[in-house]
Amino acid sequence: MTLFAALFSHYRRHPLQLLALAIMIVVATMLWTGVSHLTHQARASFGQSEQAVAERRQVVRSDGQSVAVADFVTLRRAGVCVMPWLEVQRPDAQGRVVGVDGLAASCFAGAGAGEAAQAWNQPLNGKPFLDIRDAAALTTGPDDRSAELTLLVAEQVTEAALPEGYRLSRFSLGPDTGELGESFLLNLDALGVLVLLITVLLLRSVYQLGLAQRRDSFALLYRFGVPPVSVNRLLVLEMALLAGLCVIPGVALGRLLAGLLGSGFGQALDNLFDAPLYAGQEASWLSSVLTMMAVVMVVCLIDLIRPVSRAPVMLLAGQRQSLALAVLLFGVALALVASSLVLVFIAVALMFVGAGLLAPILMSGLAQRLARAAPDPLKRWHFAEFGVLARRLALPLVALQFALAMVLAVQALVTVFEATFDEWLSQRLAADFFVEVPAGADSGPGVDWLAAQPVLAASGDWQRGVRGEA
Repeated sequence: MTLFAALFSHYRRHPLQLLALAIMIVVATMLWTGVSHLTHQARASFGQSEQAVAERRQVVRSDGQSVAVADFVTLRRAGVCVMPWLEVQRPDAQGRVVGVDGLAASCFAGAGAGEAAQAWNQPLNGKPFLDIRDAAALTTGPDDRSAELTLLVAEQVTEAALPEGYRLSRFSLGPDTGELGESFLLNLDALGVLVLLITVLLLRSVYQLGLAQRRDSFALLYRFGVPPVSVNRLLVLEMALLAGLCVIPGVALGRLLAGLLGSGFGQALDNLFDAPLYAGQEASWLSSVLTMMAVVMVVCLIDLIRPVSRAPVMLLAGQRQSLALAVLLFGVALALVASSLVLVFIAVALMFVGAGLLAPILMSGLAQRLARAAPDPLKRWHFAEFGVLARRLALPLVALQFALAMVLAVQALVTVFEATFDEWLSQRLAADFFVEVPAGADSGPGVDWLAAQPVLAASGDWQRGVRGEA
């Protein structure tokens, strides 16, 4: 305990350094946990939606009216295997839940075999499925616009088996977005990693500054007979305690941040992809805590590796300029030939790493060249000092570059998605044929004629659009 107190006395003399270290750990954990939690919810909601409604059909009324409980009763009395699916927006605006009737779903389990039947024999665990009675209790009444009732039908049911006044229709929570949704999630993952990388670089810079200031105290302990192994063990213990004290509140703040942003994020996800952020998709506390603990420990204590093991690292450090240039060129080449979103993101990451490693080297070389060319001794000293700082403060400099890159990435994310969705929606909202109504003319006769056509009335593949309004 006396040895530990001697080591920790550095932070008693420099409390602001300890405070900066703790704040960076908390902020890094909070930002990464918040983004990771939202991305986990979005991925789980996408997957849950796809699994729940894959290749399914619904029963709709031929007159275009919404289905109700009476329609469910009529269909079940006619022997049709149909199940109610009540999707409700929670009153606290923290996601949606789906109410299903477990008794009605029994005919779905009996209609299939193997995995298809087992899929309908699962307990209702509230993530996001509830008993339909509990889901209906969240609504304010039959006219509640936050609730939508759908009648799912088993695969073996045909159009001829339906009573008069009903027809089959494809059931899907939204249009097939292809790689658009995956790109959205990959952008969130990339931003989370970028935020974590920035804070980690700053964290390592502050910790390295503290270690440089503690070298004299380490040397004094060595003279008193304390072996270096004992000092290293206590440094690991010190960092483990500090990380444990800071990571847990950081995870709690990150989940709170995700909760505050969840309603807006869920609304954006629902509006863009018609894939709601379902309630109950919770990420594990333990995995977040252990991940950030490992990140903090590795970043701060990687220099405690034995010199024999560090030999390859030191060899690569001597060739840092060549290595950085090779990484940058490889990233550019990969970006030109990438055929998938994952490869594009890997290429961009490699370009970031290459540019980040090259920037301090280039700045230092430029400063040295300016110092040799400067006639004034004061300017020569100024440029030489700038070159030394560019090498010594390489990590904060790279963190600043990544911070600027994050600002540009957020702006690019918004701009690209605006342009992509504008093109994506225009491709799907443009009809094959248009019946234009002349200015000042009554559109009623045209609407009545279209509604009277049997094929159009049965398919519903037409709609009225008023320019400037809908």
